[in-house]
Amino acid sequence: MKNFYESEEEGINLEEVKSAIEKIVNSPENKRIDLNYFRDVKKIIDGKEIYVFPVEMLKADIKEVGDKTRWIKKQKAQLSDKERNANAVAEFVEVAIPETIRKLKWLGDKIKVIRPSLYDDYFNGIDNVIQMLPDEIVENENDIKCIGFSIDFTISDEQAEKKMIDAILDIVSGKVPLMKYFNTDIKTKHGYKNIKIRDFQIPKIIMSCPHKILSESQDDLLNFEKNPNDIDIKNKAENTSLRYYFIRETLSQLKFFSALAEKVGNIAAKILYENALHSFEEMIENQGINESVLDKKVGKISGTVGKFDLEADDGKIIEIFKVMAAQNKKR
Repeated sequence: MKNFYESEEEGINLEEVKSAIEKIVNSPENKRIDLNYFRDVKKIIDGKEIYVFPVEMLKADIKEVGDKTRWIKKQKAQLSDKERNANAVAEFVEVAIPETIRKLKWLGDKIKVIRPSLYDDYFNGIDNVIQMLPDEIVENENDIKCIGFSIDFTISDEQAEKKMIDAILDIVSGKVPLMKYFNTDIKTKHGYKNIKIRDFQIPKIIMSCPHKILSESQDDLLNFEKNPNDIDIKNKAENTSLRYYFIRETLSQLKFFSALAEKVGNIAAKILYENALHSFEEMIENQGINESVLDKKVGKISGTVGKFDLEADDGKIIEIFKVMAAQNKKR
């Protein structure tokens, strides 16, 4: 199976790429949610105080994370130098996305970037979370508008399609995407408050990237990491094609999953994706970005979701998904 980026990129200094990755990942703003944050979270049920995140569950999840991390290291050690170098370039762009969203305000200034725990990265497929910040006070957790992103620019077309199918079958099966360990600050009538939520419902986007877009954008983002105060370099990074591809693919998938959830009667997922879509549309409209702008910036390049037409053959694809979902349940 061929990866998108098997060949080495011409003109890319791999030492600079690896240095940039390390700098971004280790910056305070990119600190991951730590499972140890959740040890003492309690709530009252029927007059009794209980732990929301029981100690034994936390210990088991921490062990799973350790096992998975060691497995990933072994897999990476088996890569050839060529594969390792190509993957480093893709990995740099992946980690640079939340950095540029924050620093260059790709989505405006009313957002917060959250880096999930390794548990949610590994086992729920959430690499990054964008929290859309409202002007009004948040009354309850349902008012928190977030989008989770599974971002992988190293996978093949077939693997990207498989990830999308898995997400589709979850919706068809009546499931809602979850983030097990959610931690953020919200604006309440008493001021800002830190909250920790177990199994937070969050719409999830599967973000892969065409090689053409990656090639056009990697230099822009790397140059910005090296020269963040250069106005011309900053402007190029602000308007790089990946920004507009990222926005269009997010819009497309929010619309797709909302429509899919409605067609299969998954009301909870429909509401979740629909609310996120409305908030995201409002956010980018405030940036002066519309379909015309997106077409001009990235042309007609179709992302992974473009391969699935819910109306094709009078909607027969929905019946196919239902059969596949039923088969998965039997396994």
